[in-house]
Amino acid sequence: MSHTVTLLGGACFSHGPYTFYKAVRIGNGRVLRLGNFFLTKLWTDADLVSIGELQLLWIDSRGSNQPLASLRLYFLPENTPDGRRDTHGEVSKPQEKLFLIYLFIYLLNTINEPKINLLC
Repeated sequence: MSHTVTLLGGACFSHGPYTFYKAVRIGNGRVLRLGNFFLTKLWTDADLVSIGELQLLWIDSRGSNQPLASLRLYFLPENTPDGRRDTHGEVSKPQEKLFLIYLFIYLLNTINEPKINLLC
């Protein structure tokens, strides 16, 4: 399954053969900006779903000018080689609990209702 990918806006920065951008439109019309979170399925033959965070978008002019992306992936502990441990999910300080709740709400809002706010 192939998706069309369009980098949005003008180039934000260039360094040597690399040209960087702040947003991309993928085949289904969804716009992702740097820092956006989204659900992603890494393999078509597995049910494993992770959360991806878009970190960089660029084109390398030395190659085929194909858009490239750098992602940070987040997995549930049970989906890692070591698996979930008894200590996963423990938070010792109330400030950390509030931060984790805020981060969780932010992630849900970003995934369920992406905000489209563009560009360079």
